[in-house]
Amino acid sequence: MKTNLKKISLALGALIIIGSMFFILKKICSNHSLNHKSSMNYYNDIAYFNNGKVCLMSKSDGKCLSKRVDVINYQYNDDSLLIFKDHEKYGYMSSITGEIIIPANKFDRVYEFDNESGLAAVVENNKMGFINKTGSYIINPQYDYDEFYYQQSECEPIFNNGFCYIFDEKTGNIGVINTQNKIILAFEYDWIEWDSDGYIKITKDGYEGLTDESYNILFEPIYQSIEVTIQGFIISEEEPFRRYLMDFDRKTIITENVFDEVEKIYEKKLIKEYYYEDAEYELTESGFSRFSYDYNYGVIDDKTGKIIIPPLWDMVEYHSKGLFKALLRDNYFILDTKGNIIN
Repeated sequence: MKTNLKKISLALGALIIIGSMFFILKKICSNHSLNHKSSMNYYNDIAYFNNGKVCLMSKSDGKCLSKRVDVINYQYNDDSLLIFKDHEKYGYMSSITGEIIIPANKFDRVYEFDNESGLAAVVENNKMGFINKTGSYIINPQYDYDEFYYQQSECEPIFNNGFCYIFDEKTGNIGVINTQNKIILAFEYDWIEWDSDGYIKITKDGYEGLTDESYNILFEPIYQSIEVTIQGFIISEEEPFRRYLMDFDRKTIITENVFDEVEKIYEKKLIKEYYYEDAEYELTESGFSRFSYDYNYGVIDDKTGKIIIPPLWDMVEYHSKGLFKALLRDNYFILDTKGNIIN
């Protein structure tokens, strides 16, 4: 009897061990099983597994071409190299074969390659440099890297037409370098962005200017605003206020007056007043027009076309002969035809 109980006990123990092993193996298999796929290119998919790993998978036979890593970035350009992440480091693999071209063993952050220059920004020990497709540094890591800035500004350090924007963490400004690491625009600008038709807008201390597509400065950043139109450049100056249209030759002023909106100011003359109803008025031209710029209002003389009241007011209305009523933050002022406040 004791012998039988011992045999039963051993058998139950073996069943428990086998069951546990089966459960563990099932869990392991489940973790390594495919969860879903997303298309990478014409040839391959990115395969996602239950354990959080990913690989580059062939569309034709469903086999993993690359080793399983933590992340493979979806590629939006036509470059042959994919960015991947494994154990908190970044590298590059072939988008066709899955072969690891640049191992993920030292870079803390990497960016896509620019097809024209063949360079990509990489970050090592919080310093940014640029490598070629063999992983060799062409521009050694020397620029302080601020990932928060590049994420918030959506201005990635990727070469375009031989130029790249660089953020200077010390000054909080940006500049431009070329592929030879020559500084084309000094690190002193608040913002740099493509405008239109090959012009680039530069902002410094809140004032705007323009460069050409090679970053040669055409207009120094000293203007309140500057816009490129099919007619020329609309330029706004602050002190004294001036907004004009300049020809593309950057010399000829086409017109001195450019406004957001212009409308006649009418003088109201009482014709008849009713006890229960609104009064009747006759509207006659006052000889002045109200204009707006950037949600502020001013007045021009219709005869001369000259600005007599700069656009500094929330609203301006005709008050009486030679006088205007101007609104500023719920306060009214009386102005003369020279824009002076009447005491």
